[in-house]
Amino acid sequence: MPPSTRLCSSRRWKCSPAAIPALRFGIRPCAGVAEAGARVSPQALEAVDLSHCSGLSCRTFVRSLVFHPGACPELRACAPCEPAMRVDDFVYHRPDSVAQAVALLKQLGQGAHFIAGGTDLLPDLKRGRESARHLVALGGLEDLRGVHRQDDGSLRIGALCTLAEVATSPLVREAFPALAEATGMLGAAQIRNQGTLGGNFCRAVPCADTPPICLAADARVLLTDGQRERSVPAREFFVGPRETCRRSEEVMTALVVAPQPEGSGACYQRFTLRGGLALAVASVAARVVLAAGRLEHVDVVLGAVAPVPLPVEACSRLLVGKALDEELLEQAGQAAAEAAQPITDIRGSVEYRREIVAVLTRRALSEAVARAEGRGRYRWEGLR
Repeated sequence: MPPSTRLCSSRRWKCSPAAIPALRFGIRPCAGVAEAGARVSPQALEAVDLSHCSGLSCRTFVRSLVFHPGACPELRACAPCEPAMRVDDFVYHRPDSVAQAVALLKQLGQGAHFIAGGTDLLPDLKRGRESARHLVALGGLEDLRGVHRQDDGSLRIGALCTLAEVATSPLVREAFPALAEATGMLGAAQIRNQGTLGGNFCRAVPCADTPPICLAADARVLLTDGQRERSVPAREFFVGPRETCRRSEEVMTALVVAPQPEGSGACYQRFTLRGGLALAVASVAARVVLAAGRLEHVDVVLGAVAPVPLPVEACSRLLVGKALDEELLEQAGQAAAEAAQPITDIRGSVEYRREIVAVLTRRALSEAVARAEGRGRYRWEGLR
C-alpha cells in the first residue's frame, strides 16, 4: 500500500499511513495508538481500523502485518495466534447434473455448500464468517447457463451466467437493458467475469446490485430440488440479510424477467464512496409505465439500506395516475427516504444514507421516465 494512501477512521482512534510501517516493524507508539497514549496491545490492534481501504476486516489486516518477518517479537506476542485469511481444508465435488448436485448436498449434510463463482463465499470462508467441509461445484452444469427468449416473450437467464455475460448479452440489453446496466456497475471486470447472477441472488447480501432492479421488473426465481422446479417471485425470495427462501436441498436454476410493456422505462442508480471496486452505500431501482403522458405503473426498490431489497409502495401510491414533475419527484424522494431502514456503519450514517436515497430516487425516476419516452440513454460502463 503506497504511503499516500488515506486510511479511514475507526470509532476509537484515527489511523494514518504511518500505522502500516509502525505495526509492520514494531515501532511504538504508532499512529492510531499514540493518540490515546497507548502501547501496542491486543486491544490497540483491535482498534486500528483499516477495513475501508484494504477490503479486509481490521483484525485480519493487522494480523497480516504483525506476522510479517520484520515485525518485532513483542508485537507478535500480543497479536492473535493465527496468521491472516486462511481457509480450512474441504472436499471439492464436481457433479455432472443438477440432480446429482442436489443429491450430493443432501448426502453431505451440514457443512456442505454449493459454489459457483465463489466471489462472495470464498472471502466469507477466509474471514471465518462461514465454514465448509464440502463444496459442491456447479460450474460444470451447462443446464444452468445461457440467456434465452421464451415463447411468451420472457427472458430466462441461467443462474450460472456470469455477471459479465448478463451485462453484455444482446438479449438482455434488448429485453430489459436496465438489468445489463446495473450488472455492468458491479465490481471490476475480474469480479464480473467470475461472479454469477445466481450467486448474487442466493448469497443475499443486502448491498447486492442485481436484486433491486429485478424486483422492480417483477422477475421470478426458479428453484429445483432435482425433481420438481418451482417459481418464486423475486420480491418473496429474500427473507433477511444473507437469507432466502431457497431450501437447503434446492439450487437456483434461472431468473425469469417478464416482457416489458410498451411505454416502460427503468433505471438503476447507486452511490459508492469511490469510483470502482466499492460496495453500494445506497441504491435505488425504478421502473415506470407511461400512458398518455401519465404514470400508469411505478415500482421503486431500495438496496443497501434495509435487510433485504425494499419495495417502496408509498412511491407507487403517490405517483400513479399523475404526470411527473419536480414537486412530485421531491415528494417521491422524501417518501423513499422515510421508508428506508439504513444502519450506521463505516460507509455512512443513517441520516447520510437517507439523504442519498432521496437523491437517487429522484434521479432514477427522472431517468426511467425519460427512457419510457425514448429520450434516455443507457450507460454500458465501457462494456462491449
